[in-house]
Amino acid sequence: MTAAADRFVQLDGERLHYLEAGAGEGAPLVLLHTGGASAHEFEDVVPLLADRHRVIAWDMPGHGDSDPLWRQRSIERYADDLRAFLDALGIERAILVGVSIGGYIAMDFARRWPERVARAVLAESPLRSPAWYAENWPAFEAMCAIPTTSFDDAARRFRALTPAQHQRWNIDRNKAGSWTVVSIAWSVRDFDAQAALAALHVPLTIVMGAAGPTVQELDRWKAIQPDARYEELGGCGHFVMIDAPAAFAAAIEA
Repeated sequence: MTAAADRFVQLDGERLHYLEAGAGEGAPLVLLHTGGASAHEFEDVVPLLADRHRVIAWDMPGHGDSDPLWRQRSIERYADDLRAFLDALGIERAILVGVSIGGYIAMDFARRWPERVARAVLAESPLRSPAWYAENWPAFEAMCAIPTTSFDDAARRFRALTPAQHQRWNIDRNKAGSWTVVSIAWSVRDFDAQAALAALHVPLTIVMGAAGPTVQELDRWKAIQPDARYEELGGCGHFVMIDAPAAFAAAIEA
């Protein structure tokens, strides 16, 4: 399997870190991680795809080894960052693979620049309403605001969390820090995911974990994008790329 290499790129004075592997003939694959995490979320997925694609997983601004955030960023601003990132890497058209907030960033990018998206793979990006956030905000904020999580508490969110994965979880959450992770929560809350999804006119693959929070919205997704390809991964929760990397890679390739 092909190992990923650490890389950095400068974007308008900010340094972004990313992992890169492969140089296959397929369209470049760009992997967009969840809030409070890093490119390392995909470390078991990248080698499965690198034989056929150039695979790039970024640390979104404020995360991982990218420069920290100094002010609030909207989903639209993160999509602007993604465009500048692809420009800097010389990527004109790519398959975008986004999980959770990464899926929202991919949605907004594909809505605004569809000619640059060969396909969008959206995984575990819930279509929550403003009323849901109003009702659940205290618990959602608390989950985001405390970076360090005990093994038992983190394990409830994964199929079979390992000590190494738990350590990486806490490393990434503490690198991002409380303010940035809560900022991400506000970015998600303020983004109209249903409107963005309805505006998409690119090939779509929708991935849901059978035990994740998004699968209960399946009917809503199909009503908005009936022609998309839908993949439900058994035994997976929200973090499908960690729970079942081979199945997730297969869903991307399907």
